[in-house]
Amino acid sequence: MYIEDTFRILNLSIRPGLRFEKSRLRSFGGDNALKDYDFKAITPAFGLDYKFGSSGVNVFANYARVFKAPDVGESLYASGNVRGNI
Repeated sequence: MYIEDTFRILNLSIRPGLRFEKSRLRSFGGDNALKDYDFKAITPAFGLDYKFGSSGVNVFANYARVFKAPDVGESLYASGNVRGNI
């Protein structure tokens, strides 16, 4: 789910946004029972866009935080089913 809006003040556009991310990983736990691992995150984003008059030149800057669910190797390590390095 994602929400974003744009606010304009003269030649400056401001774009705040929020994203809700949810991921589920199904893996075997340390007792060899199937277990669900749920990961949830709210990640912000923020952008600025400045237009220099009628020259057609814009300057844009953006910031966003990302969410990454564990990959297969990380999930195996977390479950305790793997020994040593992956």
